[in-house]
Amino acid sequence: MLDKGLSILAVSLSIEMVSNILSNLYGNAVLALAILISVITLGICHFRQKK
Repeated sequence: MLDKGLSILAVSLSIEMVSNILSNLYGNAVLALAILISVITLGICHFRQKK
């Protein structure tokens, strides 16, 4: 349980860092895309763990 929470936290933190860098370079469109990708990725991980 703890490992799952830590991995999700690590993924979201790394996505946040990347999206911050990209948003500084390219603006809000890339930030929105990064958020969308992160939501999809977390959704896929959640589905896999349920099976």
